[in-house]
Amino acid sequence: MKKIIYILFVFLSVALVYSCSEEQVGQPATSGVVPGQVRNPVAESIPGGAKITYDLPGDEDLLYVKAVWTVNGVEKNTSASLNSKTLVIKGFGSTDPQTVLLYSVSRSKNVSAPVSVPITPGTPPVRSISETIFMKAAFGGLLITWQNEAKEEISIVVQEKDDEGEMKEIDVIYSNTSDGNYTVRNRPAEEREFAVFVRDRWNNISEVKKAVLTPLYEVKLDKTLMARKILPGDYAGERGSRPWAFMFNDLVTVGSNVWHAQNASLPRLFTIDLSVTAQLSRYTYWHRYGYLYSIDGGNLKYWKVYGTNTLSSETSDDYWTATEEGTGWKKDWTLLADCESFKPSGMAIGSSVTQEDMDYASNGFPFDLPMEAPPVRYIRFHISETWGGIIDWQVEELSFWGQEIK
Repeated sequence: MKKIIYILFVFLSVALVYSCSEEQVGQPATSGVVPGQVRNPVAESIPGGAKITYDLPGDEDLLYVKAVWTVNGVEKNTSASLNSKTLVIKGFGSTDPQTVLLYSVSRSKNVSAPVSVPITPGTPPVRSISETIFMKAAFGGLLITWQNEAKEEISIVVQEKDDEGEMKEIDVIYSNTSDGNYTVRNRPAEEREFAVFVRDRWNNISEVKKAVLTPLYEVKLDKTLMARKILPGDYAGERGSRPWAFMFNDLVTVGSNVWHAQNASLPRLFTIDLSVTAQLSRYTYWHRYGYLYSIDGGNLKYWKVYGTNTLSSETSDDYWTATEEGTGWKKDWTLLADCESFKPSGMAIGSSVTQEDMDYASNGFPFDLPMEAPPVRYIRFHISETWGGIIDWQVEELSFWGQEIK
């Protein structure tokens, strides 16, 4: 028995020694080897930052390269994998010289000594965008336009001097569009001083631009006066329980309180008699609530709005049913708006509707009308596509604003 135990002890000891002498496969879980530094860094100025290129060290276990810099007292960092030899640094609000530190990081999380790279940021977007801002009086407020060629995420803060002489924030515009325009609404038709400045996601702020403007007077047009005008080519029917008048009762997000045009093949037209002549400033269209962006409903997706102050005595159907620009009735009416019911999420027709989509549509789709357009009495909608792609269409509500011409 003692002999057997002795043999087993020897066998296990040999096995243990053999296993410990085997070569380690792969990189150890932890290593004390510090990777080498990046070499030959070169910085190229870009708006608000720099693009840095470099050569990698020769370490086999190198994992990535990290850049560290400071913006407005806050440390920022970014990294690039082994498949890249470039790092993009952003967030500076001036063209003052800056310093970026580059570190090599190994798979064992060892970090090299830093390489200091001096950079000179290009003109920051907040400054270049601010230089393009233009303000002018608009109906009910002021129109602000700007250029943002790089499509940077920015906000434009709008202020107004109150009766106590203090500048108070009245609106914030969030945008990344290249050609921006926005109308600040609900301001009295009184001379006021306005100010705007641009802010980015790093909290850089541009210089403040100021202007003294008098917003143009506008009112919401009286819906009780609006009547249906059926011209040749117009859709003349409706679903009995959802009549034309439901478009003008100021009830939104109800769902069943809509004008429902049934079996109305597209493209199709309908005409509104405002019963007054008005210099229109804007209008808002609401989807049928409960069917926002839905393939099961006939909410408008693409359409155009035209206006005129007088109706032609022409009676031919060819004139009134023309759909091409510059032909038939479209020669005599002014194109006021080329419209789309925008879906913020960008998700395709038939896909999910996000909370952002619902909130946006529930507030209605606003459209500014050109200030240079002539006064009109008649409005004609030319519908080319619905979200459901079906032959019915639905309008929950329409509202118009402007100045009535006496």
